[in-house]
Amino acid sequence: MSSYDSDYLPSNILGDKYQIERELASQGARKTLLARNIEQDILVIIKLLIFGNEVVWDNFKLFEREAETLKSLSHPAIPQYLDYFEIEFYNLVF
Repeated sequence: MSSYDSDYLPSNILGDKYQIERELASQGARKTLLARNIEQDILVIIKLLIFGNEVVWDNFKLFEREAETLKSLSHPAIPQYLDYFEIEFYNLVF
């Protein structure tokens, strides 16, 4: 377990408005979390890239490309892009 794991445990709040419900997937430095927007009381998906020993420049470029792609898509079966923000050592995308 990395030192970052405790930062996204259930009940923790990211970005002052996203309460973590649970982790959905994990692959190296990339995490996918289910969270609740506590301002709007809706469920959201958070895509998390943890900067540490496992991140290489290509990971960051792919992460940014995925965010840009999600912004441009509009389909009921594809999650809607909501926001991008950074928290300490994290880049988050929904």
